[in-house]
Amino acid sequence: MAGQSKEEPTGSGTPQLVGLFSAGAGFFLVFASWGLMENLISTYYAKLGYYSMALVYFGIGPGALIAPAIIAKTGPKLGMAFATLTYTLYSVAHLLMEYGIGQGGQLLLPAGVGVGLTCSTLWTSLGVYVKNLSQAYDKAKGLDSEKEGTLGIFTGFTDRAAPQLGGLTALMGSSLLLRLTGSRRLLYTLVAASLGLGNLLFFFLPKHGDTSPAEKEAARKKAEAGAKAGGEEDEKSGASLLAVPKLLWKSSTLKKIGLCYLAVGFSQSYT
Repeated sequence: MAGQSKEEPTGSGTPQLVGLFSAGAGFFLVFASWGLMENLISTYYAKLGYYSMALVYFGIGPGALIAPAIIAKTGPKLGMAFATLTYTLYSVAHLLMEYGIGQGGQLLLPAGVGVGLTCSTLWTSLGVYVKNLSQAYDKAKGLDSEKEGTLGIFTGFTDRAAPQLGGLTALMGSSLLLRLTGSRRLLYTLVAASLGLGNLLFFFLPKHGDTSPAEKEAARKKAEAGAKAGGEEDEKSGASLLAVPKLLWKSSTLKKIGLCYLAVGFSQSYT
């Protein structure tokens, strides 16, 4: 497929870079805390920690099916803000357990379900946001998006470098903090604060990577058309129990992806 013809630069690209580094900072803060929390909850709360993480992974499958509808309604910017809110609530539930609140998992387990259901929304929203940023930056700089575009670099920074660096920083920092103070409560407070700050940052991301109202409406109509086509296909295939596997496999690609995520989440919940 031929690339787009190279155009004259139309801007500096600075607004898109601000959006890129803001999104990267958000993922740095969120996954610095999340990776550390995964280790802490299973270390200090053993069985309850394993159960909560199992619910997170199990929720990924159903979450993959609802993610497109959420993003079509909210756009990628608010999609990321909404998704990371559940991560923040999980960390708060974790912190409250240190103060004797919800030690039976009354808060932690539902929060784990919430994280699992919104995980796909978070990563899909990031992909859409970064793609929009990259295309806008390429246009501003007069780059051919097909041949010399920045999508790979933008994605690598937000999807890989920022979360991985955040996780490494958190592990090193938490080890030093525990050695110096020995205070788990202080550590959990900092984890919750980091997640809350990252969550808040997504609400204030620049709009340059967000989808326009017209694009949201087009995505909504496309999702409705896909659901209608899937329903008609299901009716033609019959409703017998023996036809269920065939119905699932013949349905939309999105459903297939969701089923794959569900299988992975189910297997992860028992490992």
